[in-house]
Amino acid sequence: MKKLFVLLLCLLTLSSVMATGAKEQAVEEENGPIELLFWIRTSDSFVNDQAAKYMELNPNVKIEVEAVGAGYADLRKKFNLGIQSGELPDISVAGWSGIGTLYDAGAIVDIAKINGNEALMSDIVESFTKRCRYEGAIVAVPYQCSAPVLFYNKTLLNETGLEVPQTFEELKQVAAACVKKDASGNTTIYGFNTPSDTNWYIIPAIYNFGGSYFNEKGDLVLNSEATAEVFKWWQSMVVEGIMPPNQHKSAADDFANGRVAFIFSSCGSYANLKETMEANGYEIGIAKFPGYKDRIVNLGGNGIIMFTKDAKKQAAAADFINFLLQPEQLQVVVDKGYLPVTNSMLNSSYVKELIATDDNIKTVYDQVDDIGIFIQHAAYSTSTTELANIASAVETYGKDADIKSLLEASQNTIDEFMADYN
Repeated sequence: MKKLFVLLLCLLTLSSVMATGAKEQAVEEENGPIELLFWIRTSDSFVNDQAAKYMELNPNVKIEVEAVGAGYADLRKKFNLGIQSGELPDISVAGWSGIGTLYDAGAIVDIAKINGNEALMSDIVESFTKRCRYEGAIVAVPYQCSAPVLFYNKTLLNETGLEVPQTFEELKQVAAACVKKDASGNTTIYGFNTPSDTNWYIIPAIYNFGGSYFNEKGDLVLNSEATAEVFKWWQSMVVEGIMPPNQHKSAADDFANGRVAFIFSSCGSYANLKETMEANGYEIGIAKFPGYKDRIVNLGGNGIIMFTKDAKKQAAAADFINFLLQPEQLQVVVDKGYLPVTNSMLNSSYVKELIATDDNIKTVYDQVDDIGIFIQHAAYSTSTTELANIASAVETYGKDADIKSLLEASQNTIDEFMADYN
């Protein structure tokens, strides 16, 4: 009986020790580092250094930065696959197209409702926050924000003796004067082109031609008189030999190498274009996006969205994003040509010195007053694809392109999408 009592006592003691050990392990796991997965583009590699700095200051947080694609389209594909598989990051950079549909799908959270959002959003430049609002929620935090501008080759323009164009009609005239051909009649220098994201430049053009992206009911409308006028202008640039048809993938390289005089592009392209052009012996200039009946531009680039539903991860993610938005961290973003998204950065001595020493940067920041197109709509991504498809068809068929039919077909695609969506 005594032996049995001793055996039971040993078992109870062992059980107690095991329970205590399990409890200590659970406490240790609970108090372990909060792990965050952050998706970026391959061109955002600078974030790795910033994450390392943050983890030094916050050893309770572990951040894994993963580059998942070269552009926003790659990210959107990963988001869609992740929604199906359940394998999504905690936070990610994201182009503005499609963020609204991610929220409708319940994939991303309303940042206004998470702990720590007050510090996160309090310093954002007010106009930029408009791009982040959708259905009453804050669906993103502005990060690498940009606007379309008109880049021009000062060296080529000076040869014409003409002024920097301010309107679409002036752009057509001046760009035409920059076109050069060889003895055989082959074009060696084109006047104008854009990178592959043609839709991003067509949208503000629609507004500047006196139109809108929406009707009075709030429906997204492409089949409008102003949109038709934009594509007629686009068509004339190709037909008259000012813009090469469907050569957008090489547009930035062609511009940097002196084979194109003017391009629309993101102000975020400035640093890379300037470096290449100077190496090639050209001087780069930046003008405001051209006006016509109006002068207004859209806000592009990206924001940071949040997928995690875990409260502790949300608080940690909000703190990390807030760290990324501090002036000393935003310097690398601004140096690329992106806009300062916080009041602290906008009013910093660093930005003031940039404006004072670089007229191109001054032009980019002067255009901030023209930013006023903030589109978050379920059919936004579909509509941008349609705009790009119309531009491609216009360039392919030239004077034979039926712009009216192309717009009608695109409008039907959008209407069908919304019918299914609703």
